Amino acid sequence: MSEKDIYTQLQERVIFMGGGTESKRFRAILEEMFTPEEGRICLELIEPVTCPELAIRLNMDEKSLQAKLNNLVDRGYLNRGKTQYGFPRGFHHDVVGDTGVHTGPHAISQKVKDLWADYFYNEVTENFINRRPMQMSSTTGGTKRRANIVWPAIGALELSPNIRPEQILPEENFKLVIEKAERRILAPCGCRISWNPRCNYPLMT
Repeated sequence: MSEKDIYTQLQERVIFMGGGTESKRFRAILEEMFTPEEGRICLELIEPVTCPELAIRLNMDEKSLQAKLNNLVDRGYLNRGKTQYGFPRGFHHDVVGDTGVHTGPHAISQKVKDLWADYFYNEVTENFINRRPMQMSSTTGGTKRRANIVWPAIGALELSPNIRPEQILPEENFKLVIEKAERRILAPCGCRISWNPRCNYPLMT
């Protein structure tokens, strides 16, 4: 299996909101994040398996493979259960986004963050705006509906002269949602961490 085949297969197997199957930018991200050998290992972990099972499948020394698996786990690229390892298919959010490794010796490099930012601002945003909100999904009744709902900004609703406060739906009023929440946390904004942001808003929100 050639290096090209490995990265092409990774592009086809991972799930990412902006697509990426044929994207040169997305491929560059994968090439920076994974060596060809690591990519090959991850491809075999789309369905979780144990290290001994994987060693037989890849014809590798089990001890050497265990070290590679541990390294991928430490970098946040694999999930580890009691006996099995698995490669998360929700690629961005699991590997780079909110739950990614952002501090310590295994932190995501600035180069990888820059590549994600380039991909996000030049491909993902346009793809998301133009296609995702209008993607259709089947319902049990055979009818079609939007797969995604785009909520209007509460600030825009409040400033609209044609909308009275009582007309704003509860699910549209995020200020109300926060006020009524039983618990609140202060945490890093996932998008601002992930996309190496070009905004002046605070990281902790």
